Amino acid sequence: MLLEVPQNNTIFYMNGKLNIITLNYFITYIHDNLITTKKITLNIDGLEEVYSMAFKGIKELARISLFKQKEFSIIGNVCKEIYDYFSKNIIIIFDF
Repeated sequence: MLLEVPQNNTIFYMNGKLNIITLNYFITYIHDNLITTKKITLNIDGLEEVYSMAFKGIKELARISLFKQKEFSIIGNVCKEIYDYFSKNIIIIFDF
């Protein structure tokens, strides 16, 4: 499965693979939603694969959200590396 990102209010449910093929779509889609909403929560429970470059995309989205004074959080149990990165860099609070 490629990447599907259904939305329920401000929660975006990521299902499938966040890889080189889907990364641009993901970044553009979430960035566009950052413009129109005050809060975004990524639920990563449905991710089957996370490409290493996805970290850069997620970091950039977190940076943009801070700059625009928007809430940005990630919830789920899938990717410990994302949690470790952000908790060490004190950029974002996770709800794991």
